Amino acid sequence: MNTKSGFRAVAQALGLCLPHGRACTGAELGQVTTALQGAHERVVVKPDRSAGGHGLHSVSRGDQSAQPQPANSRWVAEEYVEHTRAVSAQGHATAARVELA
Repeated sequence: MNTKSGFRAVAQALGLCLPHGRACTGAELGQVTTALQGAHERVVVKPDRSAGGHGLHSVSRGDQSAQPQPANSRWVAEEYVEHTRAVSAQGHATAARVELA
């Protein structure tokens, strides 16, 4: 689950509600973003392996699609969902215990 696509796969298997979207390669990113823009005013594009908003950007309908990326890079594109709070917890897990940072 250390990737956004991994989280999406587990969340879907558990029946959790997720924004409409999908994981894709850099080669597919433009096509996936354009397809999502057909159904959603804004689309969020984020690197599959990143944290703290690094590399995340949104594309509104009418804007150019996501910038070309290396074909073998991994991305998640999904509908933009307005949020009211940002909740994040960082921790360290070992075989003996879990510590919150």
